[in-house]
Amino acid sequence: MPLDDFFRLLIAVSVLLVAVAAMVVLLKLARLLDDIREKLEHIWPTEKGRERT
Repeated sequence: MPLDDFFRLLIAVSVLLVAVAAMVVLLKLARLLDDIREKLEHIWPTEKGRERT
């Protein structure tokens, strides 16, 4: 049935899009957390932060 194949393709494409969107969200979240960590280092330096300077 051609319609069944179409729905299979549609599901595969949507799963792929969800995976790509999840990767983008995770990368943005990692970047945001890194920025927050950098700002916290300026306010309250940790041992690692003191070693770097």
